[in-house]
Amino acid sequence: MDLLFHVLLPALVLLALRVRARYAIGLAPLAVLPDLDGLSEAGHRIYGHNVFIVLFVVLAAYFLARLWVDGKEARHVGLVAGFFVVSHLVLDLADPSGWLYPLTDRGFHVTMGIVGDFRATPHLYYPILQAGSVAPEGAWSYPQLQPFEKDAHVAYMISPQAIQLVLLAGLGLALFGRPLLAQALHRLRRGVEEPAPAARPMPVKVKARHGKAPAPVVRVKER
Repeated sequence: MDLLFHVLLPALVLLALRVRARYAIGLAPLAVLPDLDGLSEAGHRIYGHNVFIVLFVVLAAYFLARLWVDGKEARHVGLVAGFFVVSHLVLDLADPSGWLYPLTDRGFHVTMGIVGDFRATPHLYYPILQAGSVAPEGAWSYPQLQPFEKDAHVAYMISPQAIQLVLLAGLGLALFGRPLLAQALHRLRRGVEEPAPAARPMPVKVKARHGKAPAPVVRVKER
């Protein structure tokens, strides 16, 4: 996926979840950090595409933030920084990456999608899942995976990229969406538990006839 989308998509997810803009935008360049491993001769998707880089970024962001903010805010900064790096790995799921390097030199990949077969009546829709690991070729260069083979009657209904976006949104919701979910549940409970407001009597003035003051009339106004 292009570097622009690696930065833009997680930033939009965080902004939608009401993460502070100074973090959602200011830390967005961390999303391209894993691709810096492409500058080395060892090959792409190795040194920067593993879980240990994520752990390093979270801890580094936390301890640096502790120099200026309190512990709670520093933890938030660490989570946002880690989310940007993890989002890069999520959006690169379909390509072999050294997720467990240096524990192993194998590259892991997961490709998910839903395809439709239009030769049958009614049409058939079924998910596909390609997952596994590949051994490196040469100096830390993983072989390219063969794409899912389709014919003229079979097409993606939900592409792997769409599945990756759903996973990214779900990850952001799990990490930063709790306040929004709690607020939504609170509003739902209030709407169910609170009774409708009682009708208040509204006094209505009636003009006097033949010089006599009429008794006050009270009307109930329904709401």
